[in-house]
Amino acid sequence: MDLLQAFAALGGMHAYLRETCRGRFDHLRAPEPYRPSDTLVLDQVSRGTLGLLPTARGAADWSLLRLLDRTETPMGSRTLRRWLLAPLTSCTAIGRRLDAVEMLVETPDLRADLRALLG
Repeated sequence: MDLLQAFAALGGMHAYLRETCRGRFDHLRAPEPYRPSDTLVLDQVSRGTLGLLPTARGAADWSLLRLLDRTETPMGSRTLRRWLLAPLTSCTAIGRRLDAVEMLVETPDLRADLRALLG
């Protein structure tokens, strides 16, 4: 499916939701195309060697996900997991993500307000 077809499908879905749900959708972001080349593919062996996820062998306390996951919502936890399993490859995208993290680290009041809203 090319990008034009994807956006046409999204437009149809949006029209359907407007008609059937009668709600507002201001909270939705504009769609972004998914490009597999934007992330690094890690095979199962690499994931295990790097200790990214808890294992069935009881190593849950030592996985990177377990150590980093301080998210307030299930969606945040899933996003963090997805980011760990498919790291970015674009320097520009990495820079944007780091800038966002830096902003939250440097403004603890904003971070606390955001955590309270999500909690």
